[in-house]
Amino acid sequence: MKRYFASFAPVMTVLALAVGMPEPVRANIMNFEDLPSGSILSSGFSQDGIQLSLVSGHYDIWACGLIVLCPAANGNVAGLDILSPGPPSTVRISLVAGNSFNLDSIEIVAALHLPSELSFMRASDGRILSFNTPGQFTGFDGIQYFDLSSNVGIAGAFLFDNIVVTSIPEPSTSLTALGALILGMTLIRRRSMRPSGQPDLHLAKKPIKSDLRRSAP
Repeated sequence: MKRYFASFAPVMTVLALAVGMPEPVRANIMNFEDLPSGSILSSGFSQDGIQLSLVSGHYDIWACGLIVLCPAANGNVAGLDILSPGPPSTVRISLVAGNSFNLDSIEIVAALHLPSELSFMRASDGRILSFNTPGQFTGFDGIQYFDLSSNVGIAGAFLFDNIVVTSIPEPSTSLTALGALILGMTLIRRRSMRPSGQPDLHLAKKPIKSDLRRSAP
């Protein structure tokens, strides 16, 4: 019995590490520092594995402390507004790799609305979160994307920054590793159950063929 469990010890250790203590996943951050301030953009943008796609309207890039009244520590921030009557300006946030993610947080730097104006985000599963005041908000778990939308009529009235997301690992990776570990455990179990003294068929030497030829009389 001791021999049986001793042979399992290395595999069980690896199994515990793979299943019980998964490798930490790094958070991705979009902070718009790679874009020039003072620009009005109508095309997509990606940063640190996060993709911003334009759904409608446009988005602006502002420099805090220089152009708009927001903390200079934020650096560049993004804004949504409408310049003329029409649909709200909307951007979609997703991962470049296309897999699901958790929206850990998003910072709303400015949120100045008239009674008829609204800024909100809608997740891919239909959940909605509205923004009426500045602050840091936690988002949604297990989503493919979320849309951020605003119909404010004053440029710089709705600003956001520091979108932090964490990718959800694909289950196939963990299942493949687990399958390999189970296979290894099965092979070790079979070897440990072999009767003591019986040679390993894979390691046994090939029998030496005897020379059946006889010398001629």
